[in-house]
Amino acid sequence: MPRPYEREYNDLGKKRRRSNTFQLPAGIPAWLPAVIWLGGAVLPLALLLIAAVASGTRPMLMPLAIGTGLLSFMAGWVWLMIVAAADSIGTLLMCMFIPFYILYFVLNNLDQTLRPMLLYLFGIVTVIAGGYVPGPPPKPLPPPEQAQVQTPPRNGPASADPPKVKPPEPQPAPKKGPPPTVVVPTPPFDVDPKAKDAGPKAYLASLTPFDYQAGPWKLGVGVRGDDLKTPIRVKSQEYRYGLSTHPPGRGACRVSFVPGREFKRFKGWVGVSDSIGTLSGPVVFAVYGDGRQLWESAGVPAPGDTAGFDIDVTGVKVLTLETRMQSGFNHLAHASWLDPWLER
Repeated sequence: MPRPYEREYNDLGKKRRRSNTFQLPAGIPAWLPAVIWLGGAVLPLALLLIAAVASGTRPMLMPLAIGTGLLSFMAGWVWLMIVAAADSIGTLLMCMFIPFYILYFVLNNLDQTLRPMLLYLFGIVTVIAGGYVPGPPPKPLPPPEQAQVQTPPRNGPASADPPKVKPPEPQPAPKKGPPPTVVVPTPPFDVDPKAKDAGPKAYLASLTPFDYQAGPWKLGVGVRGDDLKTPIRVKSQEYRYGLSTHPPGRGACRVSFVPGREFKRFKGWVGVSDSIGTLSGPVVFAVYGDGRQLWESAGVPAPGDTAGFDIDVTGVKVLTLETRMQSGFNHLAHASWLDPWLER
């Protein structure tokens, strides 16, 4: 027959031992937590740091960071469940199915749950940080139509004269009836003073836009119009004097300038700025002189695709650029005029 208070004494001792020591369930080796800690946190973190120093590229670091985070997240969760199971099956079930109970269990058994909880949180933070791994700096790749446009450095002096380049082949508007027209508001001057003062060649972006029929974003000069910070990039080539005119879902986005009959040719390229994702429909670019269409592109179907133009603008007072959706939605349709220029 047990002595008085013997059962209560034994129960108290069990509770004390259980709160002060980590008891693995039967069949689980004692070295398992150390392996989980090493393989789930230390080793992937070391590999991530080595990869960051060696490559510095987003395509490698982003999946590696997310994979490391998921591995650490799962390892920390399994470890926490092992600790909960060592307490009791009821504790394990409550940690798995009762919201916030695991937080209560962790705080009341911090000596046993601190390391698995840190591993669990490390995984969550690493997965989130994986989406913000910086991309590589843009590489100087050839611009559209295999013609090299050497844009000035972003921190260098701005120049109104574009470099001498081989112009792309002209792409005239289709000859089907009279060309389309648009209504152009009366300009504030007969000729833009900047056009008069320009040399034999001038970037269109160096003139003053006097009318802007906006799409969803503002007019961007050298930057995209959605945030006015992201540089215009097509095929990783930056265009400091590019114009970003994002078309609306319906209708068109237009911007007008007043070269004032000072120039004879209008040249350049058009394209959709680099982005992660696909367009739901092609983007169409068009150029109007005094309200009459002078050129229209075929539909540009995807980010990075381009088309060139070389247009006769002799006698044109008001030059209007237009972008619109040929079909589909306008999501990611960052329509860009890639450093277009005028020649006398």
